[in-house]
Amino acid sequence: MTGSSAEQNVLPHADSGQWQSLLKAFSVASANAFPGAPDWWRLQAVAKAQLICKSGLPTTRLEDWKYTNLVSLHARNRQVALGPVDVQGPDGLKVLTLSQLERAKSEDSGLLSRVREALTMESGGFTGRLCRALVADPFVVSVPQGFRSAEPIEINWKALPDGFWSTGAVVVDIGAGAKVSIVERYGRGVDAQSLLTLVNVGSGATVTHLRSQHGDGKADYGVVTAATHVGVSEGASYHGVQVSSGSCLAREDFEVELLRSGAKATADGVYIGKKKQVVDHHTSLTHRVGDTESQQLYKGILSDESRGVFNGRIAIAKNAKGSNSSQMNRNLLLSKKVEIDTKPQLEIDNDDVKAAHGAAI
Repeated sequence: MTGSSAEQNVLPHADSGQWQSLLKAFSVASANAFPGAPDWWRLQAVAKAQLICKSGLPTTRLEDWKYTNLVSLHARNRQVALGPVDVQGPDGLKVLTLSQLERAKSEDSGLLSRVREALTMESGGFTGRLCRALVADPFVVSVPQGFRSAEPIEINWKALPDGFWSTGAVVVDIGAGAKVSIVERYGRGVDAQSLLTLVNVGSGATVTHLRSQHGDGKADYGVVTAATHVGVSEGASYHGVQVSSGSCLAREDFEVELLRSGAKATADGVYIGKKKQVVDHHTSLTHRVGDTESQQLYKGILSDESRGVFNGRIAIAKNAKGSNSSQMNRNLLLSKKVEIDTKPQLEIDNDDVKAAHGAAI
């Protein structure tokens, strides 16, 4: 799958080796047809690849990428491949791939339905499309209803050798009334890495989710893009914590939807920039219904010639009466050569709500 030459020539990066390697990866994925995966996943992969072939990689001409230039991605030609992952957790978890779940759908059709809904929704922006186009067989972590454990679920995305751009995707489905913590680690020692994490939080469940992006050893060229989407059901609570440091470029797209009354979400984050690193966080917390709560606090520490980007969006739907939300971004600049581009924003379609936002530099 290469797209027409006319389409490629209008892209600013059409002649870059990295773009050509990505097109080759799309062709290989299409030819192999994702053996064992369900038809709907294969068809979606082709559709997402076609979208990227037409639009190209994100550039600063796009509003969501205006402060983040992917030149560090174009500068090296990496082979695109699936990345290794290690999943550990307490007894009672079910860890399997999408193809395995499809073959056993008669045993748990509800789980398959929820996983399919998560994988086919429009979420994650460019990184979400990329992973849906390239990951042949996403894996699934299923937490049973009422499951409780002090031992965390650990998802460790491993690095491929230099010269590779790795991709991966996971759906974490948390049953009603469960209480669990998730620790997700990535970025360490990678040349380039793109990940998609989708979390379903069942009714009355309580979830803590730590995401640690630490790109040691590749501060001059390591690139990480990650997309996370979380759906929070009735009476459930989700606490996301993001820690980012060490990569040449790190882009995080983090989305939470409060889907039913009584849903609560807290999003905390800290990012550290050194040298000429770029740390970009785009967050979106959406109140779909009333009687929901969200809080968000992100803090940045920037030194040398680094740059931080924070674009935090809170959206309250028209019928989300009684929603309560707050957002703050605080930044400490330790050099005259650093830059922070911060944009906290509210989109409110209902007058009967509480909402606040702000930024400090």
